Amino acid sequence: MIPLTPIRGSPETQAALAAALAAEFPDRAGGPHRILSDGWDCLAGEAEGWIVRVPRTKAACERLRGEPAAAALFARHAPLSVPVLTLRESPVLYTVHRRVPGRPVDPANYEAFDDASRDRLADILARTFAAAHAVPAKEVAAAGIGRTPPWPGADALWQAVRPRLEAPLAALAADVIGDVAAQAPDRAVFGHFDTHGWNMAYDDAAQRLVGLFDFGNAGLGPRHTDLSYPSFVAPDLTHRVVVRYRDITGVRVDLDRVFAIHIVLRLVEVAKERDDVATRVWALTDWVAALERHRARLAALGQGTRPMA
Repeated sequence: MIPLTPIRGSPETQAALAAALAAEFPDRAGGPHRILSDGWDCLAGEAEGWIVRVPRTKAACERLRGEPAAAALFARHAPLSVPVLTLRESPVLYTVHRRVPGRPVDPANYEAFDDASRDRLADILARTFAAAHAVPAKEVAAAGIGRTPPWPGADALWQAVRPRLEAPLAALAADVIGDVAAQAPDRAVFGHFDTHGWNMAYDDAAQRLVGLFDFGNAGLGPRHTDLSYPSFVAPDLTHRVVVRYRDITGVRVDLDRVFAIHIVLRLVEVAKERDDVATRVWALTDWVAALERHRARLAALGQGTRPMA
């Protein structure tokens, strides 16, 4: 999940980060450090170009322990810079890695890109997906990497979100949840499963994506699900990625299915949200509107999403 606002963390998490920073940089005990509070799983601090991350929850501890192996496997195959993560268990559980230089690719940044920049971004992402998805299952298993956790079942998800949605959006949610649940099982592939723009490092001078980080969700999971995460940036980006991915791999990908899965992903976030449900619902509504605008532009150009399946 993507945090709605920066999360400073509990006093215990803040104390753990302070202990980790002091252990890693004893000459700078007490600071100054730059606190990076926008991670969902981890609270992080930066010093001297290094990033130190401590988990916020017990579940995040397990994901953090799995990150170094997943990042290392990704680095062996992906055409992007990936941080080398060192896991330490004392004085607290934390990881440390060199900062991947670059800025995130958020929706506003992407909106300002010209067509060529959007194509370059889609190309490198598609090649990254293709490289990861081609990693043999035996190699993934040998690295100790397991399957991604399943999302809630259709009935459970619908019961969780129904009280939180107004009628028009609820009707859409019911249809999409049902459609996705009825789809045939997808091919399991090794993937990042969190390629939203805040996990990207974009070089403005070179006008290209140079790095990818945060491998807490990486694992073996459904191909179409992994391809759905760039939709957090824009439906247009996912469209371009899927077209390029198809050209590179020759694999048939149903773009409408990718978009439907992204709606389910956002519904899962609505269901899990504890503090600010209204903003999660607004984010879903805003994205559905963006998808409708994207499809309208395609229709005006005589194109569509289904032909690229």
